[in-house]
Amino acid sequence: MKSKVSIAKNNFDAKNSLVCNIEIFDEQLINQCARITITIQVNVFDRRPINECKQLFKYDFIIEDKLTTINLPELFDEVYSYSGEKISIEIFAELKAKPKDILFFKTRIKQRINLPVPNRSKVEQDTEELISTHDEYNFSRNFKAIAMHNKIITILLILLILLMLGIVCGNIVFFIYWYDSIIQFEYDPSIIIFQLMASGYFIYVFWEIMQNRLQKYMDIQVAYLPNDLSRKTSLKIADILSGRSKLDLENVTLRIVAYNIETGLYERGTTKSHRICRITGAVQGVLLYEKTLPNLSANKSIEDYFNDEIPLEPFFNTLYPPQMISKNHGIVVVWKIQLIHPIFVDQFLYCDTSELKYAEFVN
Repeated sequence: MKSKVSIAKNNFDAKNSLVCNIEIFDEQLINQCARITITIQVNVFDRRPINECKQLFKYDFIIEDKLTTINLPELFDEVYSYSGEKISIEIFAELKAKPKDILFFKTRIKQRINLPVPNRSKVEQDTEELISTHDEYNFSRNFKAIAMHNKIITILLILLILLMLGIVCGNIVFFIYWYDSIIQFEYDPSIIIFQLMASGYFIYVFWEIMQNRLQKYMDIQVAYLPNDLSRKTSLKIADILSGRSKLDLENVTLRIVAYNIETGLYERGTTKSHRICRITGAVQGVLLYEKTLPNLSANKSIEDYFNDEIPLEPFFNTLYPPQMISKNHGIVVVWKIQLIHPIFVDQFLYCDTSELKYAEFVN
């Protein structure tokens, strides 16, 4: 081993900032020009992953002694290593060295650095089960409860879904009964496959829009999570949730769950049908609040019924801090609000978590 790179806290700094220690074991490297580069990489667990790498730090210096200490910028206070179900996050340090009279670096040493986040609280329940509510509803009663313009939109969406299903069935029948002709006339089967995929996508989109129309029996909004949240404080539900129901409801349950999402990209298909897909996985879920109301009156503020406070210590102790190294790779924090009703389509809303402070997760 010619050298060793480590990252540690600066014991002489009141802020406990991080420093990079470079130990040199090969004396031939003394007095050489050197460059230290630290990168962070998200590895996607898939047979055809699209990994992402980002440079965090680069510094040129002269190796004057066997131990060199370099102060790191504040961004390293919010970087950590991670190994999860869908992705891992690794930090690498690469040291390059060369004699002063040489143009190119001759020595390259790459090393993985472990920057663990403090232990998280153990999760007792599977996160996917925790956040899933298995929405069951009575379509006819739900349809009667929404306004006329939403009823018209819902009917149009149902017709579009039926049309897309007809296209899917038609393509399948065409492919089965005309397979020999397809091969004989060199008709590209990938066109049919593309049409099936496009139809499936539009069915999903139309279904989601229809579900949104059926949710219009309530008018509710969520707010940003305040930027002054800490593990020692509580959060009033009325500060993040407001609105009203347009009709009297019975047995309404409010649930607030928080969890991390691991996210990355992978690729599928061939040259002709190449596509990039997103991989996601929910982990570290915690139930922050749950309450069932026997009755919820129409046109009355929800805040009047749900006026409790949520202790935040379980949230900060359980979840990993957000760490996205690109738009599509990393770990995010999610706050999901669920209003569940046995007859009508459930309501799902998400709080904006961009203002959360990293330090509260680790202190």
